Amino acid sequence: MSSRWPKDKRKDGVSHTVHRILASIADEEERWVSVEDAPFNSRACREQWTTDGAKRLVGHQVDHPVSVEDRITRKRPHASWSKKA
Repeated sequence: MSSRWPKDKRKDGVSHTVHRILASIADEEERWVSVEDAPFNSRACREQWTTDGAKRLVGHQVDHPVSVEDRITRKRPHASWSKKA
């Protein structure tokens, strides 16, 4: 992760976890710009990075779905049982 985020490109006040998630953005310039543009957090009523906000940006499954899209794209847990013939 640190190789994807040189010290001078890390954003103060943004968690290591958010940086780790955003590290999956392949294009460096896009990555640098993305960390500067925090999404609106409706719970905090301000622009703020959360792990779910970062996951939405890169297309990963969120932990706390809030929109219909989040709920539709959320993966279902694997069944721990299966029917046998």
